[in-house]
Amino acid sequence: MKKVLVIVQDSPFNTLRPSEGFRMTMGLSLADNEVSLLLMEDGVFNLLPLNAEAIGSPSIQTYLEYFPKVHVQLYAESGALAERKIRSLPDGVRMISYQEASKLISVAEVVIPFR
Repeated sequence: MKKVLVIVQDSPFNTLRPSEGFRMTMGLSLADNEVSLLLMEDGVFNLLPLNAEAIGSPSIQTYLEYFPKVHVQLYAESGALAERKIRSLPDGVRMISYQEASKLISVAEVVIPFR
């Protein structure tokens, strides 16, 4: 079993990278992997309740609902949340410090950045 960490650093606007990162995270969870997803920088905007379909973007809300069922741990970096004034997190999202995020990155066997 490999420890895999996917990092999403982009907002859900103007790019498909975040939704692709969420999709890949779900796919990786189907194999024999211990998968985590870390939201940093503008990536924390993906936690906001958005109507992505209204602008022709894929919704990540389904992933947020299914990640706990497939044992994907979802993390959000506290400094990024504070800078963007995001105070409310969906269920199952764990807020961690920058130092804790750095440790997650250092202990992962595979790190996949989406930026």
